[in-house]
Amino acid sequence: DEDYFLYHEDLDIGVRLWMRGWRCVLAPQSVVIHKYEFSRSITKLYWMERNRMLFLFQNFRIPTLLLLSPILLASELGLLVLAQRAGWLPQKLKAWRSLLTPSKWGTYLRHRREKQARRRHSDRSILLRFTSQLRNQEVRNPFVERIVDPCLSLWWRCVRPLIRW
Repeated sequence: DEDYFLYHEDLDIGVRLWMRGWRCVLAPQSVVIHKYEFSRSITKLYWMERNRMLFLFQNFRIPTLLLLSPILLASELGLLVLAQRAGWLPQKLKAWRSLLTPSKWGTYLRHRREKQARRRHSDRSILLRFTSQLRNQEVRNPFVERIVDPCLSLWWRCVRPLIRW
């Protein structure tokens, strides 16, 4: 998808493959060498935020997004606080501005329609593969482990059975 310059393009293609009926498998013995310095450019945070939100909008049905909206909104508020504290709030806001730019809506909507038209599996079948925990983060966070993760798990156990689409 040409909407993704970098970041989340792998998630997008993996989920689209599942939605189209392909089988995705894990090859645990695989080795990937990615010569990369994550801390090199703060611009990466713009692309990560924009593409994360774009991924959700383009790949999931509106009823699912509405059902997930409380946790998505809470996540956005938490990310705004994190972005402010970590110094990348301008990149976070730039991502929102990019998504809210009317001249881009036509392309985003067209790609959404194309992805939705090709799918053979429900959001439910895809979301059953997702986890409710924030694991494998770059920095261990006791607040996330003791408070956020248990709350997310409880919320997900309540909401997941409601997702039908």
